Amino acid sequence: QKDEANFFYYVGQIYFNEQEYDKSFEFMRKASSLDLEKNKELRSLFVAMMSAYQIQDDDSCQSLATQILKVNNSQNSSQFPFVLYLRALSLHRTGQSNQALKDLDRVLIKYPNFEKLEEVVFMKAEILHQTQQWQKSRDAFFFYISEYFQGSYYSSAYRYFLDSSLSSLEREKQTKIERKREINN
Repeated sequence: QKDEANFFYYVGQIYFNEQEYDKSFEFMRKASSLDLEKNKELRSLFVAMMSAYQIQDDDSCQSLATQILKVNNSQNSSQFPFVLYLRALSLHRTGQSNQALKDLDRVLIKYPNFEKLEEVVFMKAEILHQTQQWQKSRDAFFFYISEYFQGSYYSSAYRYFLDSSLSSLEREKQTKIERKREINN
C-alpha cells in the first residue's frame, strides 16, 4: 500500500507541475487517503488543495485547507499563511466574504512577513469595498496606498479609495437627511 501511495503522490506531483490540475487533484487525493509518510501526506493535501482551487472546486479547496490547518497545527509553518490565503480566495469566490475576511485578518496579524502580504492587504480592502463597508474599505485602501506606493495594485487601490471615500460621504449625508426627517416628524 505504501508503494501505491508513493506512486499516486509522484504522479499527482507530475500532473501539478504540468498544470493538469484535475488529474493532479485526483491522484493527490488518492495518495493522501493511503499510507504516506507524514511530510508527503501534508504535501499531498497541500497540492490537492491548490489543484482544487485551480479547477474551481471550492468545497474541496476549503475542506482541504481546513484539514491541513488541523493536521499542521504548528502555526509557525511556512505553509500556514498561504493555506489561509488560498482558503480566503476560495471563500470569497463562493460569496463567504465574512469568513474570507477572518482568514485574511489572521494572516495580517500573525504573519506580517508573508510573501503575499501586499495581495492580502489589497484583497481585504477589495472585499470590504464589494460588501459596501465604505469606511473600513476607505481605511484599508488608504493603508494600501500608503504602504505600497510602488505596489502592483496601486492605481486600482487609489481608484477604490476615492470611490469608497465618496460612498462613505454619501452614506453620511443620507444618514443626516434621515435623522432630520425623523426629528421633523
